[in-house]
Amino acid sequence: MKTHRLERIEANIKRLVAEVLSRKMKDPRITMTSVTRVELSKDKKYAKVYVSFLADEEKKNEIMLLLNEHAKGFIRTYLSQHLHMYVTPELRFVFDKGIEGSIKMQKILSEIEEKDAGNTSDR
Repeated sequence: MKTHRLERIEANIKRLVAEVLSRKMKDPRITMTSVTRVELSKDKKYAKVYVSFLADEEKKNEIMLLLNEHAKGFIRTYLSQHLHMYVTPELRFVFDKGIEGSIKMQKILSEIEEKDAGNTSDR
């Protein structure tokens, strides 16, 4: 079970990473990235940052590589300046498939509704 303090730190990390991605990064591919959630380890040394964006598979891999290899240090430095923690957590960016899945589900539901509407007009 997470403590209230751990949840508060996760929320601060989420807010700060979103701020960096939207305002401080110069790469336009990254600025369209949304932070969906953060999971902080109990010892507060590691943080999984779940991100979401709309792109094809090739672009997803490119953006995830960019975040995990090139932008991670810059973002971690920004966090260290604003979090005021003894140790700034090591970041690992993970693609969150939740939003992508909900978009697919919405398309499927829309198709079903269209088929149902077409069947009722035939009667």
